[in-house]
Amino acid sequence: MKYLSSKWKDDEQIVQAAFFSCEESFRFASKRLRADKEYVLKLIRHNSEVLPYIDEKLKDDSCFMLEVIRANGKVIKFLSKENRSNPQIVRLAVKSNPLAGFYASEEY
Repeated sequence: MKYLSSKWKDDEQIVQAAFFSCEESFRFASKRLRADKEYVLKLIRHNSEVLPYIDEKLKDDSCFMLEVIRANGKVIKFLSKENRSNPQIVRLAVKSNPLAGFYASEEY
């Protein structure tokens, strides 16, 4: 992915195939794809390892993070400290995956 043209870095199918082959490749996806809520959710349903590479604005969006947690409770470990302190997010994550509580912020 790193050496692909911008055209291919913005192609949903190419990026998805690369991601399924190597999660870290998502960091080379276009900014548009890394900020696309629906596309990111689709990938998170398959593998939570995409979260470190998504757009920062999505990481700080509590409503979006609730959707993410519903899709895959394991992602709590990648959330911002603010979201890991959000009781609603933590409860939902633990409901989805009991081990998620280990990743909640110390304040929670």
